[in-house]
Amino acid sequence: MDVYRGFGVIAVCLLSLVLGGYAGGEEVVLDAGTWEAVVPLRQELFSVAVGLQIAGVPQADPQDNASLMKCLAEVASPVLRVPGGDSMNTWNWDTGGQDGKDRPGLGVSWWQALARRGGSVPLWGINVSAPPDVTERFARRLRDSGDRGDCFEFGNELYYDRWGIGIEQYLAKAQAHAAILRKYFPHCKLGVPLASYPQWATRKEGRFALREPAELSPWIRALARAGFYDAVVLHLYTTPWDLGFLGKYTKDEVAHWGWTKADRSVVDAVFGLARRVAPGQRVWVTEWAFNASQYLQEGKGYPAERRWQVHQTMLAVLHDARFLLNTAAGDNPVEIMTTWTLVDQPAVALWKQSSGPTIRAALFCLLRRTREGNDGVRRFTAAGAPVWQGPAGTAFAQLAGPAVDVFAFSRGGRRTAVLVLNPLGIPVQIAAHLVPSPAGAQALTGDSLLPGWGEADNPLPKDWAPPYRYENLTVTGAGVTVPPCSLTLIRGTGL
Repeated sequence: MDVYRGFGVIAVCLLSLVLGGYAGGEEVVLDAGTWEAVVPLRQELFSVAVGLQIAGVPQADPQDNASLMKCLAEVASPVLRVPGGDSMNTWNWDTGGQDGKDRPGLGVSWWQALARRGGSVPLWGINVSAPPDVTERFARRLRDSGDRGDCFEFGNELYYDRWGIGIEQYLAKAQAHAAILRKYFPHCKLGVPLASYPQWATRKEGRFALREPAELSPWIRALARAGFYDAVVLHLYTTPWDLGFLGKYTKDEVAHWGWTKADRSVVDAVFGLARRVAPGQRVWVTEWAFNASQYLQEGKGYPAERRWQVHQTMLAVLHDARFLLNTAAGDNPVEIMTTWTLVDQPAVALWKQSSGPTIRAALFCLLRRTREGNDGVRRFTAAGAPVWQGPAGTAFAQLAGPAVDVFAFSRGGRRTAVLVLNPLGIPVQIAAHLVPSPAGAQALTGDSLLPGWGEADNPLPKDWAPPYRYENLTVTGAGVTVPPCSLTLIRGTGL
């Protein structure tokens, strides 16, 4: 059987599920179920991309901004992608800026100082269209100054036509830069841009599906056959393109869609295709997020969406946690994931000039407390949990998954922490035998998944920062009750 049709089997299995609903008001207790096998914990999945937006902070040097530096230190990104984004494709390491634009002089030491603040390994961006001698001087500077040259990324989303570079031209350019970097850093790892979500997935008969082999672009097919690199790079944004005008959908439908799109079946299928297309290669996901930024930009063909804002909400946080943890606990070749982005893009930033750390920063700080000191992660499949499915009329209408997720972290085979993702509008009780003992618990929560939904007087997107809070919970012999719309960390206190 053609391996590319493997997702069809997944789809058939999903369609055979009993797509039960949830009757509001009923008590939800997670007690029975099955723990999956422990997966070695890849710390590098919990990482962040910087992007050139950081050059716009008011201070002459971001290190002078105490709030931003505190955010970097608290997130402690294992890998930090620099400079990241489209700026990579016009970046000049001689000048520390983009060719043809004002040159801010953000050299190697400037970016390295950011990485050191959080104890991060830099993932350096390489402009493959620059003369190779620019990369040679950059590599020599890195080596001679004792800076790290572990990982390099060769261009950003160059598979899109707007960059005007064909696959054969890219291969010739990239291999020249690769040879230089290998000379200075023989053990470095090199990543090449393979695909974004639209290149992998499509809608067929109203359902989510992976593309057939013939539908994959010549860029993907040719690059997958090349052997000069170590990892293929994917960008996997969840965006509401499926929904069009959000006002057509209820608050619950949008919540179900956002939750379902990070379901393990979708995550596993996408990374399964990457494994089949480029067998034996590592995978880096250098941009990903719940990103509704197309609704925040003029000229995108959408009506004003202030009243339907979905970014920086508990839905976005729970989606991000679900996508990240389903990747971490899955069988896939992902080695590095850097979420987009650290500074100032309204839909996805971890820190904004107008408000400081966002709810996404709170998420990554919570994840840091969860992962540190641990070496394993696994999923819990609950019996009898409520089931959610995507809304009618979208590609995810036929996909269903549990409306509460549980993941455990461990050290040396011993469970040290449990994360509970609860998108329901009611509390959920987690039985005592599922969590460490003795344990303490803290929930990151908001008043709802989508606060302010449908309100015409919502703030402008750049000022949009719905309130969130931490709640300390009590763990008893009966377990712990996690609040509605929350991400809850239950951590052993006796370890």
